[in-house]
Amino acid sequence: MHDAAAEVLYRQVVGAMPDLAVAWYALALVHRFESEDDSDLDTMCRVMERTELRTEEQCSLSFGIGKAYDDLRLYDLAFAYFDRGNALHRELETFDIEVDLAQMAEVIDIFDADLIERKKCFGN
Repeated sequence: MHDAAAEVLYRQVVGAMPDLAVAWYALALVHRFESEDDSDLDTMCRVMERTELRTEEQCSLSFGIGKAYDDLRLYDLAFAYFDRGNALHRELETFDIEVDLAQMAEVIDIFDADLIERKKCFGN
């Protein structure tokens, strides 16, 4: 979707649901911030100040605000928000290398050379 069309749609969403953090994040991705006085940046910061935000919402807003400050070339502020967003994201993720390795081993066992040879007539 073209950024201009996406921006129009995201503006409709945040207009209807102004506290929807993920919509602000999506809007920030397609919007070019050109001023620290941008009302979208101001609104994202105000929503971020709410104490009842879930971790997912704080994460989305952190990345959206970080993107805004990155556009404005305020890299110290951008990095601080990206850092916060990444820290929050790590809280949400449950990565376990042993689980991934076990899944990969299972795939290797299932898709062995014999199976691939028998199925080669089906294309690639």
